[in-house]
Amino acid sequence: MENMKLAIKQCQARTSTEESSRMRFIVQKIGKLTFFTLQRMIQRLMPLFDKDGVCRFKKYTLARVIERLKSIRQGKVNFQGIITFSITKPDDEQQKMLGLLGVSVS
Repeated sequence: MENMKLAIKQCQARTSTEESSRMRFIVQKIGKLTFFTLQRMIQRLMPLFDKDGVCRFKKYTLARVIERLKSIRQGKVNFQGIITFSITKPDDEQQKMLGLLGVSVS
């Protein structure tokens, strides 16, 4: 019985170690993907950042751009059994950002 308990503990420890190393690998890959995605996004938005003010007078930051783009929504509307989709229209500022990123909203 003791051998069985020891074998189960060893198996659990090995599985936990394998899973944690697999998770570390996945997190590293996601981290790299996120880094390269943000880097590419910043490169494409550089004309917007270059024309902006300086220091605290800057209108555009990466965080502000992301917040502005997050406000574009697509929703499913069900009205008396008729289902349709509603997409908010990007304003001029959002359209400029989307244009620089090479993204279209339809």
